[in-house]
Amino acid sequence: MSARACARVAGLLACALALAGCDAPTVPARTGAYPFALQTVAGEVVMRWPAGGTVRVAVAPGGAAASNLQAAVTAGAAQWNAVALYGEYELVRVSDVADADVVVAGSDVPLPVDVSACPPSSPGFGLTTFCLSPDGRSLTTFPLAGGGGHIRMVVTVLASFATDGAAARRVVAHELGHVLGIARHSPNPADLMAAAAPTDRPGPADVATVLALYHTPATVVP
Repeated sequence: MSARACARVAGLLACALALAGCDAPTVPARTGAYPFALQTVAGEVVMRWPAGGTVRVAVAPGGAAASNLQAAVTAGAAQWNAVALYGEYELVRVSDVADADVVVAGSDVPLPVDVSACPPSSPGFGLTTFCLSPDGRSLTTFPLAGGGGHIRMVVTVLASFATDGAAARRVVAHELGHVLGIARHSPNPADLMAAAAPTDRPGPADVATVLALYHTPATVVP
């Protein structure tokens, strides 16, 4: 994952009161979570999307692997969405990059956005690139080639992995964890968020970590 140099969300869940009161939901203890904060030159920051929000992900058009990546985004989004306890986030694949917050592309496909201000480096298996805004509180926008758009992150998948359906699912699911804000790798090589993801679905520690993240006040909001 790229950690390029590269609101505050209360995260409180209210329970509507009718004639009688009801207890607020209880968030399970985050046992097993690993560190998720983003390391910057100014120190650690917690980066995540607003609680309860939708993160729209589009696949860059063109290339032989586009259909693989579309299927991988759909599958990876479903895996991460399934572990959200109270709708802390929702990943959704959209067809038009103009509607996206995040764009996914194979490394051999021209990006539909201008990344000159914050160019991705060469991916290993995959790479998630974003840049902090000058005030350090949000992310800068990658404008569409023709102008406009609101893309905050670019996910690049190595072409040889993008053209392999199973490999694409593993890499994309891992990168979607970074998109959600898990800025570290799990120390457990069996976890989805390990440096070389061996699976295409989050394990117990990945789940504990993303839920801990979304119940921690954010210092950077895309």
